[in-house]
Amino acid sequence: MWEDLNARFPDLMLLGAHARDHVLHTRARLPIPRATTDLDIAIGVDSPSTYRTRTRELTKLGDTGTSFLIADHRVDIIPFGGLTPGEHGYLELEPGVFTDVTGLQEAYENAEILALDGFEVRTPTLEALVVLKTIAWMMRGPTTDKDATDLVELLKATAEGDYEPRIWTATASGLLDRFLPDEIGAYLTGKEVAAIFGTSAQERCLDAWDGQHTPKLVAAGDEWSQSFEERLKALASGVREHV
Repeated sequence: MWEDLNARFPDLMLLGAHARDHVLHTRARLPIPRATTDLDIAIGVDSPSTYRTRTRELTKLGDTGTSFLIADHRVDIIPFGGLTPGEHGYLELEPGVFTDVTGLQEAYENAEILALDGFEVRTPTLEALVVLKTIAWMMRGPTTDKDATDLVELLKATAEGDYEPRIWTATASGLLDRFLPDEIGAYLTGKEVAAIFGTSAQERCLDAWDGQHTPKLVAAGDEWSQSFEERLKALASGVREHV
């Protein structure tokens, strides 16, 4: 499958559960929360018409307008690049089919390179996934809680595995009078968000992390809600103190 995908979309970036599991399991060494056979990717385009051209030969699945059959696998393909979204970052790919492209360009520009079956594939960093999962939750709202529960796991990851040593540096240890050690990971992730993402992505995420949408996000995340809320606030502080 990767050979087919790389031939069609050499600029692709991994998204969804596979990108999440790379961060949670490979980098943070946490359990994989749930299995899936679906694949999500992003491809660079300069307009909705270019997106339609690049996906025209693929077999569509369902009525989402972004799901296709490639090498016997369901692949969701989201555009990014020189696009001009409408209100709230939504982009109309075709009549009645919307997606949210906020933050995808920044995520691509700062992606990690992952080797898969002999091919190099871009995959979002931890801080980029935190942003993209938040944006996805903001768009999908009450239709599913999976983005919120993924965000719970990603915030756990900010202080685990490869991400743990940073919370014990001399500079980060100075934050112990304000945050618990696992909250420092969230704060440092927020600092990276401020460095990488533009105003639009930051403002929308802050509304979810420490703003009007926070109670709904905490409720949707469900697990250990008080700790989740505190990590969200630390995440927001990391952004606000470094813009």
